[in-house]
Parts: sequence; structure tokens; C-alpha cells
Amino acid sequence: MKVLKFSALILLVMFMILFVALPTTFYIKKEIIINQNTSAVFEQVNNLKNWQKWSPWQENDSNMVNTYEGPEEGIGSINHFKSESEGNGRMQIMQSDENKFINIGLFFEGMEDGENPTMETSFSFLEMSENHVQVTWTASDTIGYFSPFRLILPFMTVKLGDTFEKGLKNLKKICEDMNVPIVDVVLSEGISPKFRLISLKDTTSLDPEKIKNGMNSKIIKIVEYMKANSIKGQNIPFTIQHLYDEKNDLAIYEYGFPLDSNVVSVAISNEFNLIEVGGNYTVSATHTGPLRTINQSHIGIKKYMELKEYKLSGSPYQYYTTNPDEVGEWGMISEVYYPVIKN
Repeated sequence: MKVLKFSALILLVMFMILFVALPTTFYIKKEIIINQNTSAVFEQVNNLKNWQKWSPWQENDSNMVNTYEGPEEGIGSINHFKSESEGNGRMQIMQSDENKFINIGLFFEGMEDGENPTMETSFSFLEMSENHVQVTWTASDTIGYFSPFRLILPFMTVKLGDTFEKGLKNLKKICEDMNVPIVDVVLSEGISPKFRLISLKDTTSLDPEKIKNGMNSKIIKIVEYMKANSIKGQNIPFTIQHLYDEKNDLAIYEYGFPLDSNVVSVAISNEFNLIEVGGNYTVSATHTGPLRTINQSHIGIKKYMELKEYKLSGSPYQYYTTNPDEVGEWGMISEVYYPVIKN
């Protein structure tokens, strides 16, 4: 009997030593290089409906039921999932920085804490070249010291690491098998066309969703005003970037439409701005492709300006000469202009 008690005591001591030695945190990081342009890979993660094509959990349970709410992609997008083997819950995009970073909150049924996710996981995208991107998938969390989950934490870390590896391999195959059209950018320089605009300014943070919402609300307001007052103009939306301050998280944009030459100033309410754009020397780009890839034109213009040693002399602006609803996003044509001074 004494031997049994002593053995039980030894086992208890060993268990306590093991429990104390167990970690209270985990960190998982897996990487892969994908031979595809960054925006195409980013879209596969940023749109939760695309996960059905490559998600390792979807692969584990082909009968998983998915329902969606919120925006089609980006911040606020939600996927509710139900699975006998993978569990029930939802995942929600908490942060989305275009072509750079996505943070996702996982809310598992029975483990939710109000608005706080059970666990967070992140994707970062590093452009290695025009058609090569490094994708890094990470997750980290802290477990309470007395939580029973500490007993399975080492196993869970290995298991989740293997799952991330499988998911990245699936993502790589999907992306590299895609037939993605190539964005076309044609640079030029010279005197830009001149326009007179009715416009509205918007001051916002650098949050892409807030910039998008601000743009939509201002454009809708201008269009409704022009229709209500029979003011004639051209259906060519303009975006002017007056300020983009990353340090202070501040952006100032102005949105407008060109007016017909016979529209007089007194016919326009003081609520709106009347401005002139163009008519000066610029470096420009004709961009054919989705608006989400327009940054390639901005990068190209900036590199061209550096090569020529040109200095920016005003606010960059862009306008859109085709409607994506009519030509599709890959047929959309945008004109981007940077006013410059030649040295």
C-alpha cells in the first residue's frame, strides 16, 4: 500500500513538473514563394469565398457548409462555417492592407469572448519581383497558466504548423494555375488635357475601406446634384490626391466630374468646388486593368521621374475613361497624371 501511495506521489510530482514546464504561448510561421503577381495572390486570401479552393480545412472536410456576410472582400468580410470534423464558428477579416497584409480573427463556437476572436492569424505579402511573391502565414497566442489547453499546446503547434504548410501549398497551386491577364501600363510626358471640374474634397485616414467609402459618397453626391439640377458634364470620374501622409495617418482626396463648357459658375452651389485640372506639363500613364492594380502606374511614373530628375509640381490625379460594368475590370482604362517641373 505504501508503495502505491509513493508511486502515486511520484507520478503527481512528475505531472506537476511537466505542467510547469509546458509553454503558455505558441508561435507559428510558414512561408512560401508563389510564381504569380502579388495582387492575384492577395485576392485569393482577401476574398473569403476563394478559400473554398485552397483552404486546408475545406480540404479536410469537403462537406463543410460556408455562408458569408459583409463586404465581398477586405475588412468586415465574414465566413460562417459548420463542419463535423473542423468545428463550427466564423472567421472575419480584421485588417486588410492591399497587397501587403491581412489579419483574420477566428471565432470558434463555444470559445467566443464577446467581440474578441478565439485566435488571430495573419498573412503578409512581399513582392520579390513582378511575378514572384513571398507569402508568410503566421499565428500566435497566449494560453492561461492553468488552462487545460496547455497540455495539448505542443501537439497543437505542430499540427497547426502542418496545416499552414498544406494551405500554402494549395494556395501556390491555385495561383500558379491561374490565367491572369497582364496589366498594361504605357508612360508618356507632355502637356495634359485641360478640364473644369465640379468636385468635393474628403479628408480621411489611410484605411483603404474608409477611403473607398469616402470616394463613393462624394461621387454619388455630385452625380445626384448634377442630375437634380440638369447640369451637363462628362461621365469621367476624377480622383485628385492632395495629401497622403503615412506618418500622421492622413489623406486628402478630391473627387469630381468635368463640366460642359457652357455651364456657368453661378449655376453651381457653393457647397461644391469648381476647379481646373490639367493644361500643364506632366508625366502620365495609360493604365489598362483593374483599379486595384493602379499602383503599378504610380510606381512606374515615380521611377520615370527619378530617372529624368523631374520634380513634382502639383497634386497627382487620375480619371477613368471606361466603365468596368461595361468592359470588365481587365478592360478598364485609367489615365494617371503627375504635374512636373523639368530640371
